[in-house]
Amino acid sequence: MQSATHKASVSKKSLWGGRIISAVMVLFLLFDSGMKVMRLAPAMEATTRLGYPARLVVAVGIAELVCVVLYVIPRFDSGCDPADGLSGRSNRYPGAR
Repeated sequence: MQSATHKASVSKKSLWGGRIISAVMVLFLLFDSGMKVMRLAPAMEATTRLGYPARLVVAVGIAELVCVVLYVIPRFDSGCDPADGLSGRSNRYPGAR
């Protein structure tokens, strides 16, 4: 596992490729969720054709929009290790306080 101070080296080509793919995906999902929330006819027809009831189209659009927003928000390092448990202190290093 990489620590916060040691980042894996990634080529600029790979980095930009990932950014472009992510941007295309986010734009598509924003477009799709927007159409569902606005109840546009093509989105309503397509979603009901997939087997979802028409009354749930807006809810699916809102859920999709929430997921896109959560995906776009960058991760941050809180300094906590999930292995430390709820106390926030690690038993792995007994001498460290």
